[in-house]
Amino acid sequence: MRIQKYRAAQGRHDVMFAERTASPGEFQGADVLTFSSTTLRPVRAFLDVAPWDCRSRNTDWKYVRFSLPRLREWEPELDLVIQQSPYVTIRTNYKAIRMAIGKRLGFPVALRQWETDQLDAVELKRSGCNVVFSHRGYPTNAGEVPVIWQSSILDPIMTMSYTGLGEDGLQPEKEIRHEFFARAASVQVSTEAEAIRLNRTFPELRGRFVPIPFFLPYLEGVPEQSLERHTSPETVEILFVGNDARRKGLDLLLSAFAGMPRGTRSRAHLTVVSNFDGQKIDLPNMDDITVYDGLPQPAVMALMRRAHVLVNVARFESYGFVFPEAMAQGAVCVGPAWEVQRELLDDGRAGVNLPCDAGAIQAALVRLIEDDSYRLQLASAGWRRFNRKYAPQVIAALYAASFRSVVAPDHRIEGAR
Repeated sequence: MRIQKYRAAQGRHDVMFAERTASPGEFQGADVLTFSSTTLRPVRAFLDVAPWDCRSRNTDWKYVRFSLPRLREWEPELDLVIQQSPYVTIRTNYKAIRMAIGKRLGFPVALRQWETDQLDAVELKRSGCNVVFSHRGYPTNAGEVPVIWQSSILDPIMTMSYTGLGEDGLQPEKEIRHEFFARAASVQVSTEAEAIRLNRTFPELRGRFVPIPFFLPYLEGVPEQSLERHTSPETVEILFVGNDARRKGLDLLLSAFAGMPRGTRSRAHLTVVSNFDGQKIDLPNMDDITVYDGLPQPAVMALMRRAHVLVNVARFESYGFVFPEAMAQGAVCVGPAWEVQRELLDDGRAGVNLPCDAGAIQAALVRLIEDDSYRLQLASAGWRRFNRKYAPQVIAALYAASFRSVVAPDHRIEGAR
């Protein structure tokens, strides 16, 4: 086994790494959001985010702070204002530190406190913005400015499986989220499946939930010719990317890989990219496994362009940026069978959805290694799905339409349920 380490200083404008990573079916009725009127008011959106966060790998913070401002590269008419308030920075980091200490000492922050935040109301007023976008606690002091709140209640089946909670244990979150879902002009969720479920859960808020996948501006699909690497390769490259290694199923993958028939495994090589987040994972001493202890995003994307199969059968995953990333680079994605990942991989038509089980992973890997035509079929479907649904220009158009829909309430989003 080869272990290679990479420690890179993270620049202040680094975009998200590939460790965290990003729906079931199409947006029924519309792949892009359209309006019932052609007269559009200009959008000036206030991005409710702390200028600095002590949790430098917090992908939710990095997403709003560094990725969303790049919407203008595809939608130049959008005017996006990034919050600069030192007050918000202090409050955000105090809250994060308090939560971390409380969790360690057994005194967690009350759920309601975690679900709410405050923006800088003076800065908002001076900015002249006509919509607020927030992907943290609901900004309770936004006043009359409409709020798009990116939030959700995650797949209950996944949550109960991972946490051991019963349905009664999920009720407090449901009650608190309902209060702020009702206050938001629009609630942005990452998949159509979530929007459908939440519409059923809260029928009085039907139509409030708008599905827009995560905007990943650094992604560009490889040329279609790149898919030819799936035709009779000498070695099938398997890839795992994820720092929270056990949650993301690395132990299951290692067990599956080590237990494959010798003849099948001789055709494959496994690359692991993870810093393991301090977790103990037993790494088998095998020549056909390479481990990178941390890599910058460009290096991860280069590995994805070489990979044939990406495996990330996570026990708990809110989205999974690695899936659209790998689909864009022409790799077959093997992910969990939770609600969001089923949609990302089109219910197994553009990838493989599996239970969190080493035996199931092993069976899927054997077929993907031995059957080149099957692997090429899935890789091609995933690549096409990325270009149709998850490419930056597609998502940027959805964001622009969503912003306009709340700035001009008479412009209804058609196709949203």
